[in-house]
Amino acid sequence: MKQKIANGQIQNLFLVLRLPTTTPFPGISGRPPLIWLDGNGDVPAFGLSYTSPDGNTWSQRTDLNFRFALVVTKAH
Repeated sequence: MKQKIANGQIQNLFLVLRLPTTTPFPGISGRPPLIWLDGNGDVPAFGLSYTSPDGNTWSQRTDLNFRFALVVTKAH
């Protein structure tokens, strides 16, 4: 996937981050995912971030940009 993104085969990628509701969080660190927020005056909010309380109903956020990372690695 990383190569397809780099060479332009994948140009639009929509990521959905579903936060775990139990602890410890999955993964080696047991920590929750990190989410960055931006757009509170220092940069424009792009209107490309959405939130959902139930996974069915989505609301566009025009005041903030949410950012989280997709880590692509080879399977072991």
